[in-house]
Amino acid sequence: MEVIQLSGYVQDEKVEIARKHLLPNVRKESGIPAGALRFQTSAIQHLIRWYCREAGVRNLRKRIEQIFRKVALKLGRDASTKVTITNKNLKDYVGMPVFDKDRIYEETPAGVVMGLSVNSMYGGSALFVEAIKVSNTEGPSFTITGQFGKVMSESSSIAFSHAKFVLETLQPGNEYFKKAAIHLHIPDGAVPKDGPSAGITMVTALISLALGKPVRPHLSMTGEV
Repeated sequence: MEVIQLSGYVQDEKVEIARKHLLPNVRKESGIPAGALRFQTSAIQHLIRWYCREAGVRNLRKRIEQIFRKVALKLGRDASTKVTITNKNLKDYVGMPVFDKDRIYEETPAGVVMGLSVNSMYGGSALFVEAIKVSNTEGPSFTITGQFGKVMSESSSIAFSHAKFVLETLQPGNEYFKKAAIHLHIPDGAVPKDGPSAGITMVTALISLALGKPVRPHLSMTGEV
């Protein structure tokens, strides 16, 4: 088993850094009194989840500074202004969310499986590996598209071979892969070197497609075969 090192902070840590360090520091620099601007904890969580998913807190500080600048403008026009930042009015100060959802599928169809990717910007994210059967008059084939590097390309070939072996084990005589034209798509997340990849996710997607059985939508996986 391989240990994946994720640099940066989880959401709860970012919330505490914002409350104990970022907000006091930016407030001091801006000169805005505590009574003029308040942040609900849920608003900070919302800001982190939908605007600032990167591993560090640099962008989080920039977003907080943006809020303080807009409130400072309001105070310049009316010194009696008091603002409370909530989930509902957050977009008035920082714009529309950068990320609009966590999941593409609420219920995954057969051939679609959620995997895990590691990246330097966000630390990690969920991705969906999608396998479909396409019309092809030239006979059986296997095509892979998406963002993938050399390791991921090799993984897909191994995954396809392993999926054929597993299907034959589960259902001897099932010739699905011998007759079907398969298209496997990986939205993003290729790991450029010998770290964990999406091999197990691709195998599961292919088997799910061949059997016509959806995988549980809240199940995610990573690793090679």
